[in-house]
Amino acid sequence: MDDFKLWLTIVRDILAIVAIGLALWRIFLMRKTFFSDHDRSRRTKSVDLIQFWTSNLSQKSSLARKIVESFEDNQCQTLSKQESFNVDSNKEDLLNEYFNDAQNKIKKNNGIITLNEGHSSILRWDAISYLNQLEAVLSAWRNNVADKEIIEEEFDYLYDPEKGHSILEKFRTATGIDSYPAIKEFVDHIKAEKNKSTDKGKGKKKI
Repeated sequence: MDDFKLWLTIVRDILAIVAIGLALWRIFLMRKTFFSDHDRSRRTKSVDLIQFWTSNLSQKSSLARKIVESFEDNQCQTLSKQESFNVDSNKEDLLNEYFNDAQNKIKKNNGIITLNEGHSSILRWDAISYLNQLEAVLSAWRNNVADKEIIEEEFDYLYDPEKGHSILEKFRTATGIDSYPAIKEFVDHIKAEKNKSTDKGKGKKKI
């Protein structure tokens, strides 16, 4: 009888261990499924954000970005205040393409183009709208809501100093250094990644 109780105890212990093992295995599978669903959700979110960006990006906003990125610090400061300021005549074609309606037609005097307060207000609005849309996308990147690799792959072209692309850095500074935290963090990250690539390239031995 004692032997039977002993074996019964052993069997119960074995069954308890098996039950614990099965429970842990179920937890593992549930955790794996959760992270798999989470990753899939982030990838889906990334695609939605890219679609949002491309559908809202207009020729006008792209021209505004190109124009404002060519401005100096003092011009960006004046633009942020929606005040009148002068622009070099070498931007005439670009400005004429942007201000292509008769009411806002630009005027040149002695080789200098003056943008009045109306011009400044319109250009500032489009630049701000461009940054706000991008900030919305990159906030998802910053908070890990979207897949970071997908967003970086699709948007890193926006920061390329060699081509004059800085995501309106001077204008962002003029509007307030903390105005677009996600954009700033994204730019810092892209800078760091490009510096890593450059350092790796320098470290390779030439044959």
